[in-house]
Amino acid sequence: MPASRERREADVQAPALTRRYGDALRVADTSAAEHVVDEALEAGLTPSAIQSLIIEPAMTRIGELWEANAITVADEHLATAVSQAVLVKLFDKLTVARARSRERILLAAAEGRSTCSGCA
Repeated sequence: MPASRERREADVQAPALTRRYGDALRVADTSAAEHVVDEALEAGLTPSAIQSLIIEPAMTRIGELWEANAITVADEHLATAVSQAVLVKLFDKLTVARARSRERILLAAAEGRSTCSGCA
């Protein structure tokens, strides 16, 4: 199945992307963090996979660094702010994609075509 192959490839790419995302968080570089997420999207990762495979592990590591007193609470808050900004942009991309899907459905309905592949 192509989907499982794509998932395996995404799983292989995720650790490097997570490391780079974490590096961007540690220096509070929103642009670099957004670039990592854009690369992940281009590589075919879904927004939910990006959240669970890249953003969440990097944020967990930020929390561990804070708990170990390796970074300050201000650093932790900056990393959180960067992630929130990235997630807002990721959400915006999701809503744009959803709008396009709705436009196709409405156009097909207006032309009298079914959008259901299994419908008669």
